[in-house]
Amino acid sequence: MLEIICVIWLWKVNGRNALARGQKPTKYHVLTLVLWFGLESLGTISGMLFFGGTDSDKSFMFAYICGIIGAAAGGFLSYRLALNAPQGDYRPEGQNPYGQGFGGQSPYGQKPYNPYAGQWNQQGAPGNVNPWQEQNQDMLTAPATVRILTEPSFRQDEPVDFYLNGRWVCRLNSGCEYTFLTSSRRNIVTVGNPVEMGDNNVKFIAAAGGYTEIHTQDGRMLPERFKNFTSKPS
Repeated sequence: MLEIICVIWLWKVNGRNALARGQKPTKYHVLTLVLWFGLESLGTISGMLFFGGTDSDKSFMFAYICGIIGAAAGGFLSYRLALNAPQGDYRPEGQNPYGQGFGGQSPYGQKPYNPYAGQWNQQGAPGNVNPWQEQNQDMLTAPATVRILTEPSFRQDEPVDFYLNGRWVCRLNSGCEYTFLTSSRRNIVTVGNPVEMGDNNVKFIAAAGGYTEIHTQDGRMLPERFKNFTSKPS
């Protein structure tokens, strides 16, 4: 029973880590099972052959211990492979990282996030118009590149979610990065819940074909390292 609980937990962790690296979780789900049960079986057989001898009780004991060691080794190996998977660009279409479709809703069951509600519209007067989504003239003629980098940290033990204009973009572990495009001139990148963003966000004006670089650490923005260029550096 305990082994089943451990396998299910590791299955979920490896899937989240793979998704945070822009990889399809399915491959790493399969890898988790293959390495866990494969090395467990190999350890069990090795324990019986090399340490058991003719004593059946002793053979069973060594087989059991070697099986546990093999399963632990397989689990650790699968965890490291998922955690250090090559950076890809996969993310579930129309889904947030918790597997729920947006369907016009935020992942927290509230109305779609509008950071400008009650602040301003295109004429500069208070209103509930989101100029990023409602005004065609505020769209870029060419998409801009946005790059998010999470600085290495021993204190961040869980992946962090990032949102662009209220929509989920990616989930990153410490020491990872993700690059994507935006077609909006005005943008806001938020760390964590965009509905309760507080000060943990950065607003910027993107240029057509421009490049923006955002750094975070321990789930917090590093404004001193923020970069925004009118063109992508060579």
